[in-house]
Amino acid sequence: MDRRLKSVLALAAVLAVATAAAPAEARNPYAKGTTLRFSGRVTDPQGGPLAGATVVLETARVELRLLRWRRERVGTLQVPTTVAADGRYVLDWPWDPYYNTFDLVVAVPVQRGGRETFQEYHRTDVTERVMTGGSLAVDLVVEDARGVRFLQGFLAGLDHEDETRVYTEMGLPDRIDPGRSDYDPDSSWWYFAAGKVYRFEDGRLDRVETFTPVP
Repeated sequence: MDRRLKSVLALAAVLAVATAAAPAEARNPYAKGTTLRFSGRVTDPQGGPLAGATVVLETARVELRLLRWRRERVGTLQVPTTVAADGRYVLDWPWDPYYNTFDLVVAVPVQRGGRETFQEYHRTDVTERVMTGGSLAVDLVVEDARGVRFLQGFLAGLDHEDETRVYTEMGLPDRIDPGRSDYDPDSSWWYFAAGKVYRFEDGRLDRVETFTPVP
């Protein structure tokens, strides 16, 4: 095949991919700064509310990187709000045409590596709704509602300064072993990658044991 023809075909392929990657940018249904209101209920599969959980609007820009021949997600922005007692949430965000992908995430704020992040339990892609001016009333059903409630209970139970300090420094444990009985209220927090287990008694740190880290 002629080299010039190859170049033309290659350019056509690039333009085709770029066109496929850009439809969201061509659709701009709002004026910049227009308030978009996301709302709905966050529940378990039986319809029970997940009060106190966090709904995060996670938005970013997906761009085609020609030199790498792939799409990349850049400029991620997270906007959180707290779920009310009845499971309802309301989240307002001012429209910015820079962003072209949108997800609603149900999460619980946790400490990791000395900073706050989100432990994710559910994600719904709402890009099409946003980019076409559709309804932003979105109910979110979390299959692992038990995990959300367990984590909420764990965080609410950090009532001793030793527990709080270890959690702040080390983050969420990989595993928690409760005490063996009401008469032995010890608990053990395992951090496998760090190769450490923290043993507590009545909330006070009793000892720290080390082992070969587990990736």
